Amino acid sequence: MTTANQIEQRDPFLQMIVSVWTPELISLLRSRPLRFGELKQKIPGISSKVLTARLRSLQEKGIVHRDVLPSSPPHTLYSLTHFGAKVSSVLGLLGKLKDETE
Repeated sequence: MTTANQIEQRDPFLQMIVSVWTPELISLLRSRPLRFGELKQKIPGISSKVLTARLRSLQEKGIVHRDVLPSSPPHTLYSLTHFGAKVSSVLGLLGKLKDETE
């Protein structure tokens, strides 16, 4: 039988998706684009360093889009890409399945 640890070791994408804070970030961005500060405010306990790392990782995987708006000071908006919306749907289904099994 394959364990969750074995799956994570074989699939870096899956490992990134199920890492701490990632599902919550994706869920928050489902409704609308948010700025870094708004995300940090909505996730109590996350450090700026970890939030930055998670957002960069999600950008690299094509799940999150980063848009720097020309203003003074500059504002950066984060939103889900088309692929990110699909990932969000899958995470939502997994959440429902988890709820049904409890």
